[in-house]
Amino acid sequence: MYKIPPRSVDTPFGVYDNLPPGPAEPLPERSRNVRRVGHSDMNGWGDTMTLQVRDGFLYSAHSGTDGHDGLTILDVKDPTKPKVVHQTADKTSIARSHKIALVENVLYTNMEKLPGAGMEDPELIGGLRIFDVEDPRNLKFVNYVEVEGWGIHRPIYDRARELLYCSAFKDGCRGKVMQTYDVSDPFGPELLSEAWIEGQNEAAGETPSWDFDYVGWGCWLHEANPFGNYATCGFWNGGIAMFDMTDPCEPG
Repeated sequence: MYKIPPRSVDTPFGVYDNLPPGPAEPLPERSRNVRRVGHSDMNGWGDTMTLQVRDGFLYSAHSGTDGHDGLTILDVKDPTKPKVVHQTADKTSIARSHKIALVENVLYTNMEKLPGAGMEDPELIGGLRIFDVEDPRNLKFVNYVEVEGWGIHRPIYDRARELLYCSAFKDGCRGKVMQTYDVSDPFGPELLSEAWIEGQNEAAGETPSWDFDYVGWGCWLHEANPFGNYATCGFWNGGIAMFDMTDPCEPG
């Protein structure tokens, strides 16, 4: 029987690296009160991590574990016949762009380095890529937001306040922290603030404020979701946290 893995290890990516292998063949389809109306093999690109739909087009980000890492756009105006209209590939095993945020005609994709080759590639800088998707068949790169460390993991849009919450690496901090961007100009995000759990900022001499014997270094941000003037945050093995974002320049 599969046992729960150790709570944490001293690396940002190794917390659950002893998961059991996946099935060798596709599992048989099973359903309850739902039926499949269409299917696309996306030209063999699998392992879809994030899906978003707008105006009859589906945007799919792939995590790369099956050998394909990048973005697929499908025309799904006829959901029975989804059709691939665009694909953009990334350097598999070096970096991944497996998370997206769609804001009107603007698409944000993360760029996160992976352990190994990605850390040694001088041309690879982690951050956030910004595309104009007014014409989904002809994706247009517009801007790139560079960040420290290994890059950005997940961007999430607060539509009501025109803010973008990103889990991102910061030099001197253990694991990912929350970065808040003003995206009132969606093609030119402005960094407003950074926030973390006390103990993450080793460079500032902080010590863990959590139960280190139980959690170890497994307290770092996976994602932040808007909830009114608050950001609700999942901190992996460290549990959850909420930041008061009434003033997004000064998280409380």
